[in-house]
Amino acid sequence: MYQGTNPSALDSQRRIAGAMMDLMTARPYDAISVAALCRTAGVSRQTFYTLFRSRENVITYLLSQDAGNAPVDCSNLDAMLHAYCRSYTQFVVRKEPVLRQLAANGMMSVLFRLFSASIQRINYLQRYVCEELRPYLAGYVAAGLTSITLTYLCSDTDPDTLESVAYTLLKGQLFDKEV
Repeated sequence: MYQGTNPSALDSQRRIAGAMMDLMTARPYDAISVAALCRTAGVSRQTFYTLFRSRENVITYLLSQDAGNAPVDCSNLDAMLHAYCRSYTQFVVRKEPVLRQLAANGMMSVLFRLFSASIQRINYLQRYVCEELRPYLAGYVAAGLTSITLTYLCSDTDPDTLESVAYTLLKGQLFDKEV
């Protein structure tokens, strides 16, 4: 995916991403071709492949824009979990239209990969979880957050409840009698 600063390229990226959202509201993801994306965005195929490697890369771009980051430095597990759950909830609320399209198109695996990569970058985990276990922990937590996100999208849950549920589950308090 293009990471440069060229204003024309950045504009083309935004137009392609907007075209993807427009097309995904009208038809299933599998029915969206690169040619249709280019036509809708008003760019050439060469421009598309210069900026994105694939259609899925466009989805990753949509999710990554203004995604925010996991807390960088929290030495306390509870504080880190609260901050992460707050960041996660804000991300879900900001990206809800894109997430709804992913859910409708059976593409939540894209979100899983984004969560997993984000979790592995958390400073706390890099400091306190052995390197061999980090990918397993990240996958486990990413799967849970992806599932929670899907449940949120299919319910009338408010963001505060979403944050509370994520924290309760990540903290391991699911079976705590006092919850």
